Amino acid sequence: MKSILPVTWMIVLALPFAISHANSKIAARLQSSTDSSGPSNEDIDGSEGWTSIIPPNRTGQSFVAKSRTLSSIEVALLTTGNRTEGKEIVTMKILSEDGRTLTRVSRSIGVGFNGWLRLELRGKGLKVVPGQKLVIRLEDTGKVLFGWKYSSDKYSDGTAIMLGKEDKRYDFLFRVHH
Repeated sequence: MKSILPVTWMIVLALPFAISHANSKIAARLQSSTDSSGPSNEDIDGSEGWTSIIPPNRTGQSFVAKSRTLSSIEVALLTTGNRTEGKEIVTMKILSEDGRTLTRVSRSIGVGFNGWLRLELRGKGLKVVPGQKLVIRLEDTGKVLFGWKYSSDKYSDGTAIMLGKEDKRYDFLFRVHH
């Protein structure tokens, strides 16, 4: 009986720490901006390059919706270096598989930006059908060039779209939030 006692005390003392550790992990996941139950390709370390988002390039990324509502989308952008100061308007469109524009959001960004840009969808978000194939299309005005970062094909439910055509070798870096 005496040999069980120290083990029992170790369990009793360790249990609150284990629960606290588990709760902190859960809280961190709930607060993380990257925790999105939605589709994503966040392989920023594996980034192979970037492509300009000027309108003639028709740059996009297809993905499959996992929920009934999209609330925001993040994309990994950088300034390409053609200007050293100023601002630019970046526009994101969400297109249906047949090319119809379902929603459009624009945001002003300063030259020198390099990171994740979050674009919030208006109101209560965009209503979609789970399993529906959609396309994120990005454009700037061409005044200041921005590039959308991409990596090798890591997202199995979609593909990069460059010059208006699917390029199955790559995926742009994106995160969808529901």
